[in-house]
Amino acid sequence: MEMRFLGRAAGRAAGFALAIGLLAVDSARGDVIRVPVDIPDLRLAFNSVAAGDTIRIAGNGGSTYYVNRGVGVDLKVRDDLTVQGGWRIDFAVRDPRVYVTVIRDDTITFDRPLIRIDGSHKVVVDGIQFHGGRHAILAQDAADLTVRTCLMSDHLSLSEGTGGGAIRMLGGRLHAEDTRIQRVVSRSSGAGIYLNGLDAATILNVTLSEALSQQPIVRTPGAGIYAADVDTLRLEGTTLSTGTTFDLGGLLHALRTSVVVTGGEFSAGSATFGGGAVSLVDCPSASFDDCTFEFCRANEGGAIHSTRTTALSIENSRFASNRTLGEGGAIWLESTSFSIVDCEFDHNHSETPPFRADRGGAVRSLMSNGTVRGTTFRNERAMRAGGAWAQVGGDVSMRACDFRGNDAELYGGALQIELGGKITVRDCLFEGNSAKFGGCLAGSFTGEFEVEGTTMTGNAGRSAGAALFVDTGARVHVLDSILCCATRGDLVFCSSAVAEFSHCDIWNDDAVNVRGEFGGGCIYPIGTDSNFSENPLFCDPAGSDDYRIFESSPCHGAASDGGDIGWAGVGCAAPAPLHFETSSWGSLKARYRDGRP
Repeated sequence: MEMRFLGRAAGRAAGFALAIGLLAVDSARGDVIRVPVDIPDLRLAFNSVAAGDTIRIAGNGGSTYYVNRGVGVDLKVRDDLTVQGGWRIDFAVRDPRVYVTVIRDDTITFDRPLIRIDGSHKVVVDGIQFHGGRHAILAQDAADLTVRTCLMSDHLSLSEGTGGGAIRMLGGRLHAEDTRIQRVVSRSSGAGIYLNGLDAATILNVTLSEALSQQPIVRTPGAGIYAADVDTLRLEGTTLSTGTTFDLGGLLHALRTSVVVTGGEFSAGSATFGGGAVSLVDCPSASFDDCTFEFCRANEGGAIHSTRTTALSIENSRFASNRTLGEGGAIWLESTSFSIVDCEFDHNHSETPPFRADRGGAVRSLMSNGTVRGTTFRNERAMRAGGAWAQVGGDVSMRACDFRGNDAELYGGALQIELGGKITVRDCLFEGNSAKFGGCLAGSFTGEFEVEGTTMTGNAGRSAGAALFVDTGARVHVLDSILCCATRGDLVFCSSAVAEFSHCDIWNDDAVNVRGEFGGGCIYPIGTDSNFSENPLFCDPAGSDDYRIFESSPCHGAASDGGDIGWAGVGCAAPAPLHFETSSWGSLKARYRDGRP
């Protein structure tokens, strides 16, 4: 209810005694203070309000209100309050984009916030541009804060332990919407937004850019947003970019916080340790849906770094051109339960300068269990192992995934596992992958693969195993799958390991590659357990990468359940071409050495 302004309680009389001769009295306005019409001074207006009042501030195309000038006193909020900028001087029209309201700290000390909320009050700040100061808004007493349609810029927090250049909150709740935060620097965590102990934080359609958390001695994770012990942090339609920290989480760091991100864009984040875009530590849950991660970099996990996350879900998201010099070009996982569904990983490295993961060109997984479904891995690179995926321990299931054009210098052009653990591969396609050992899959030191209903074609083993390479106690079992057409090397190589096949077509085209299908100590399976070696008759592998098969293919109806072998069944429109198998003298000698017919 609006009341007569001059009829306020006597307890506030002293607060506006200095301005009583200047007040423009409006009997229709009592709970609304208009600046500069009712009170010309913004600080005095803040000192004059009661619970539930509204301060309306005129903009008139760029009015600037200076705080901290001279006396060095910030604007204090001591009760529930709404602060609105963007009003025309007659207060008949409001448009913050046209009638720009600016609150600025013009000192060079950066020792105070622009607005300080004392107490657990409900505060709305709407349509104001903040420039300078240690923080735009400081709330350390469990406030309920809403920030809407604001610009927060050029905040600088030079003291250790006072992170949060734009917003710093301890306890309470935050709702930020349609706001831009830019050019913020802190010697502590969360140069953009610092949140600790909140019940909830919701950030909608916010853009946060150019955030730097820098302290060479004290750890400063989370340059863009730092969230610790927040019950739920929710980001929707939010863009985080160009954030840098010498720690974890170039754009976002979450500690013991449940995170929900929808429609997020993460770009050009940089972290010295891990998580160029996002780092998660001891989080109960974290989900990313319809997100983009691009051009981020870190020593581990170019985009996402997760340690002990109870439930991590990534869906409908794209990871491209992220990079690392350590492990996990896009994602690094440790002791994390995860689900990756309908995502795309592409070229998470750079050629100049050569930033490539040592292990796990796209993903590095350590002692983590999870599922990967409907996801593509293309053009990924690793210096040592796991061009797309490198794993230690854990139990991971991959289904209906597409691995194309991935490469590792040594082991596992697409997938590599070691030191225990298991990868289950079902209904997947591997094409054009390469490595020195194991163009598609490489397992060692008791690592295990279970492969079913999968096609591996056109891959290369520069030394051995274009499709599979297993050694040192590793094990692979392959069912209802096609292994064929290596461009270089044999298809399967075993060294002190076990490779078992059932209902598989294992065939090298001698016209392209004279190497035999098997090398090392593999037990030759052709002719046993319904395994055979014939041209699978793909529809159009050279022209349209169509790896379905003709009805006349020997793989049609040859699976263990009477269905078709391989990643895709019959689907060619034209009749199958005539095929005449040719054998070079080298391949004939190899067959003779292997004891094959």
